Amino acid sequence: MGLYPEDIDCIWIAMDQNGALAAFVTAGVAPIPNFVLNSSLIKLENIEQILIEQFPVTGEANLKVDLPRPDDFIAISKRGFFVYDWDDNEQQYVLISTPTYLKKYAHLAQSLKTYIQTLVLNSYDFSKSNKINVYKDLICAIAD
Repeated sequence: MGLYPEDIDCIWIAMDQNGALAAFVTAGVAPIPNFVLNSSLIKLENIEQILIEQFPVTGEANLKVDLPRPDDFIAISKRGFFVYDWDDNEQQYVLISTPTYLKKYAHLAQSLKTYIQTLVLNSYDFSKSNKINVYKDLICAIAD
């Protein structure tokens, strides 16, 4: 299995039961799907760069919580992604921002479709989910 990037704030992506996409920010300790850690298609350390560089801004973002520095979350939501951040108290991912224009699975290039079809959170509809327990749908690793 790939080495967990402990104490490094990483981002991974998944889709919900409707094909909507979300970015998950790990805070250096959150669960990361084993597939993401072991993928040769896309390296974990490249996901944030891919999100920012390959997806143009398509809309606005709606911030759901009050944060001192929400810029990164907003930048990703403006590209069509729901954004969840790890909450140690809740022990799950919590919704930070939502897009006004949804990026969906159907909009992805084939290489990304191949990657993300393994990362489906079938228990969730991101537009109705303020909290996500990724263990419901994916086998994940956590920091030691």
